[in-house]
Amino acid sequence: MKKIILSFTLSLAFISLVAAPVVFGAGLVQCDEQNPAGCSLCALIATIKAVYDFITQLTIVLAVGYIMFGGYQMMISGANPGLYAKGKSHITQAFIGLAIVLSAWFFVDILMRALTDSGDIYGAPWRTLNCR
Repeated sequence: MKKIILSFTLSLAFISLVAAPVVFGAGLVQCDEQNPAGCSLCALIATIKAVYDFITQLTIVLAVGYIMFGGYQMMISGANPGLYAKGKSHITQAFIGLAIVLSAWFFVDILMRALTDSGDIYGAPWRTLNCR
């Protein structure tokens, strides 16, 4: 259990260090500090969209890396069935996590289409949100 916590903490620290320049340069907050009147509900929805898109893209990249790591473990397993099973488990977990994130994106997409009044549920996607 301690190894899992240590591994998770080190992974989170590494991701934070690597992703920090991307996060700070991504322009996730869509509200202008110099113009507080520009901070509207539309700016909040645009910020939510930017943050969620960033998290989705980061998750896809991490899932691909996790799949590659699992494949590497399977390749080097040789006669060690435990390492092969571990690699297979990593790949399965990556696909399950990716399915969860993409299905969550689908449900957020449906919810945001309903909240942004883009017509019916099959109307314009909220990814192309135009503030009025």
